[in-house]
Amino acid sequence: VGVEWEMLLVDEDDRADAARRLQDLTDFCVAEEDGSLKEDLGMEVVTGYTSLPLMNQWLTQIHKHTNPDSSEGCGLHVNVSMLSRKAGARLVYFLGRHRSLHEAIAGRWGEYYAKPTFVNSSEAALDLLGSLPKYSNVNPHLGYPDYYELRLFAGSSHLKRVLARVQYGYACALFCLLHEHDEDLQPAVFARWLLDNEDLKESCKQLLELHFNHLQTFAGKKVSEVWVRLVGDN
Repeated sequence: VGVEWEMLLVDEDDRADAARRLQDLTDFCVAEEDGSLKEDLGMEVVTGYTSLPLMNQWLTQIHKHTNPDSSEGCGLHVNVSMLSRKAGARLVYFLGRHRSLHEAIAGRWGEYYAKPTFVNSSEAALDLLGSLPKYSNVNPHLGYPDYYELRLFAGSSHLKRVLARVQYGYACALFCLLHEHDEDLQPAVFARWLLDNEDLKESCKQLLELHFNHLQTFAGKKVSEVWVRLVGDN
């Protein structure tokens, strides 16, 4: 997983200082200007690719070194790799539907820079992979056939919210990789899978803490006591 984190700093000097700290103190990201952000305040931090547990650590360091002031008008792009074309098509299909599930976690829906692609099947999404607009909420990297950019997330200056959104993007991609049939690509199936997935308990900790009740509602069932304890202890 890789991340492009758009943020606003206090002023031009603060932005320059934050970029310098990232350059001097990290070796996994670069700070860039972005024409879509406020002049003199906006900055996009682009990471390399790594595992989700290590990405959680990277994002924590980025937040520490930048201390973003605001996220007005900013996006958070989550890049996932190692997906087959069929898995990528399932991701387009899943994230193009079920607004009530996704919007509460992503923080936005249907923005100009992240338009959902609504199709009736993952097979239909597969036919569109080579022609999706750049500003789709799932954007295939055409030069790299197993890479996908998830653009549906609003930016945030709050670390825990950023971690939760990146974890959600990863979880959605993994879910679509593992579930091959459209009838399984439903909110209830996703929520049950995520809430009961011991392998993701630590790496998706912030997602589960912030959105436990939301996911439990979609799961439609009482989840295991381990998750109740996890949320109750924090």
